Amino acid sequence: MKKLLMLITVIAIMSFGSYAHAAIIWSEDFSDVSDWGVVHDPGGSSTITSDGSLGAMYVDAGANQAAFAPNQIDANFISFDPTKASDYTLNWDIDSLTWSTSWDIAMDEFASDKSYVGTVWNIYPAAGTTAETGSLSKNLSGFSWNASTAYIIPKVDVYTGDPAQTVYFDSMEVDVVPEPATMMLLGSGLMGLLAISRKRK
Repeated sequence: MKKLLMLITVIAIMSFGSYAHAAIIWSEDFSDVSDWGVVHDPGGSSTITSDGSLGAMYVDAGANQAAFAPNQIDANFISFDPTKASDYTLNWDIDSLTWSTSWDIAMDEFASDKSYVGTVWNIYPAAGTTAETGSLSKNLSGFSWNASTAYIIPKVDVYTGDPAQTVYFDSMEVDVVPEPATMMLLGSGLMGLLAISRKRK
């Protein structure tokens, strides 16, 4: 009986400890950007490449805006519940950028059949553009998400003052807090085991 109680206690502690940490549901380390593409490029000749470590988002024309995003394949559709947007966090790391470049991140929204339904602009920053680098993070609450959104895909907009400008991304991921219902189910199971053990005693 004591051994069973100890086992239940250990499992509960481990489970609730893991619940405190968000789970990564999508990630990109930019070591291979073959599943990314240029999705908007009015100036022409913009590219996204990788040196095996960093993803280089290059805009060829001056005074131009280009956009880069993962291709719309199953692995890049991130499951998303707009009613629980505060459970999701976008994290990314920018290594460096050339001097007259700025950028922002948007999210394309897709319905349950993966058809495009809209774009939530300026996920980061709140407005305009930024030249910030380093490790950055943004919770996805506080934005107007389409009610039919079932999936999201990040999109990076790069703005240039001069031609031949580049932003170097190091990583990007989307985290989500695990569903409380999962923990409730586990708790019910543990309580059931405890009740059975007491009855047998």
